[in-house]
Amino acid sequence: KLIRHWKKWENITDAIGLSAFAVQGALYAQKLNLPISATIVAAVLTGIGGGIIRDLLARRKPLVLRAEVYAFWTILAGFLIGAEIIVSDWALYTLFILIVCFRMVSIHYKWHLPHRRIDTKERSMHK
Repeated sequence: KLIRHWKKWENITDAIGLSAFAVQGALYAQKLNLPISATIVAAVLTGIGGGIIRDLLARRKPLVLRAEVYAFWTILAGFLIGAEIIVSDWALYTLFILIVCFRMVSIHYKWHLPHRRIDTKERSMHK
């Protein structure tokens, strides 16, 4: 029971960190007048960086390398901030909360990115 409780809090704090650092990275790139593509990259790299370090220290495969919807929310934040759709302080706070909520919903409902498995027979034919 304690482990399940700990896992829940790990997911919540991860979602908060993902959102906070994605928004902060995008805002910094926007402050430097970088193009929208660079703003998205800054949001993704700063957003997922802490989670990657955490997973590597725990000797786990980083979440971003699994099929989970993880980096998508940082891409969304980078786009909305880089395209100047989100500009006011209250809109930024709302975006922060929405990204946390979307991340938690994607964990709860086990949303995954679409992927295709290559059959081993098919794989050997391509060699």
